[in-house]
Amino acid sequence: AEEDALRRFYVSNMPTGELRTLSAPQINRILELAYSTEQLRHANLDPTALVDETRHEYALSLNGLLFAEELKAATFRAQVRLTNAEPPPKRPAPELAVVPAW
Repeated sequence: AEEDALRRFYVSNMPTGELRTLSAPQINRILELAYSTEQLRHANLDPTALVDETRHEYALSLNGLLFAEELKAATFRAQVRLTNAEPPPKRPAPELAVVPAW
């Protein structure tokens, strides 16, 4: 549990500014899928928050992958005080995600 918390702490605090981000076609596809839902089809919402959150989550995912690669080196594992190079098992993705109507 402590290692999992420490791993999440490291990954969430890694810089994201220099990471490759989502391309315009990828963003457009995400928006297309989001606005195809019944809840959002007729809503007059600004997509900026959705795009920003998606980019942030994408950057965190990339950071997690980079961190996992670095953990394969014993010297790096010793520096960050983690003994297990493997990330914790992934939780299953929910079948349905609901965007709150704020």
